[in-house]
Amino acid sequence: MQQTVKNLKPGGTYVLSAWMRVSDQNETVRLSVKGYGGKEMQAESSSTESTRKDIRFKVGAKATNATISIEKTTGGKGFVWGDNFLVQLKGN
Repeated sequence: MQQTVKNLKPGGTYVLSAWMRVSDQNETVRLSVKGYGGKEMQAESSSTESTRKDIRFKVGAKATNATISIEKTTGGKGFVWGDNFLVQLKGN
């Protein structure tokens, strides 16, 4: 799943956070942010317990959008979940 977040402040520092978990420890879930004027940033989890992951990123001087995504990165038959996604401005 992915979504574009619009109207970000150019040069602003943001934190993307989400709660993630997997159905079994052989699976991996990845949270990522890209398209904001910097390199793609990622956080992964293989926990069966809900775990909060945070990614801090700085929007480029000419950027106003970012694409956030969550995906299963393993080929098993298990499931992954993501919940309570938040993109929050933390400073300019």
